[in-house]
Amino acid sequence: MRTKFIYTLILFLLVFLPIYYVNAGVVVRPQYLFIDAPSKSGVLTISNSGDQTMEVSIELKYGYHTTDDTGKILILMPDQLQADDRSMVNWIRAYPSRFILGPSESQGVRIFANPPSGMPPGEYWAKMIVTPKVSKSIQQKSKRGPAIEMITVVTVPLHYRVKPVIAGVELVGIKDINKESGLVKTQANFKRVGNSSFWGTLQCRVLNSSGRVVGTLDRNLVVYKDLKLNLEIPTDFTGGGPYTLEITAVTKRTDIRADLLVNAEPQRWTFPITIQ
Repeated sequence: MRTKFIYTLILFLLVFLPIYYVNAGVVVRPQYLFIDAPSKSGVLTISNSGDQTMEVSIELKYGYHTTDDTGKILILMPDQLQADDRSMVNWIRAYPSRFILGPSESQGVRIFANPPSGMPPGEYWAKMIVTPKVSKSIQQKSKRGPAIEMITVVTVPLHYRVKPVIAGVELVGIKDINKESGLVKTQANFKRVGNSSFWGTLQCRVLNSSGRVVGTLDRNLVVYKDLKLNLEIPTDFTGGGPYTLEITAVTKRTDIRADLLVNAEPQRWTFPITIQ
């Protein structure tokens, strides 16, 4: 009977009381951070673009992004490290790690690195997790009724580089090259080469029998360990086949300064394809 009363009360509250949604979100710039041995620190700016006062907390964890077998992007944050995991969580800190942001306000957060001596060359990784919540004092003052708080957590990749760093990428597999509704569809499997994550651009081209480019796709490419990418290349098939798929990985980005990229020689792979 008591359980039935509780369910009835909850249903009454959901149906008859006005409920409003509070979106707790912030913007972080830049969206990634690269730190080198001489500087040992870097700054990110966190801004409140909403109209509510936010309580912001910062947490540092080891993690990196990859994909599952279907090509879906995943962020891995393993509790136990493997032999090839390059974590810097134990020797970095963020300051401040908790603060209040009013509407349209911003706060700089500095990441300090204090690596142990004798670090092997290479790149070390972590994730900065930014969690905003609407200030409790604001919630208590609200007279609008029950609220459902929608929290948008932001994760920012952090990198610390000990020179010399080497970046590269290999295409280790490609499968199921298909034509579908004006697209060339395939999945490409990439693997990092070197001691640093690869940041660059993937350039995909479909060429017809005369060598003319009839399909183009450019997309950002970031490989920490391995990555499976689903590619859909808009293609004009009116000229007839056979066709060639050309894939090139270059260390160029429109959204990252050139001096932050670890340069590598362009890598190009071609696959003759016949699409009926």
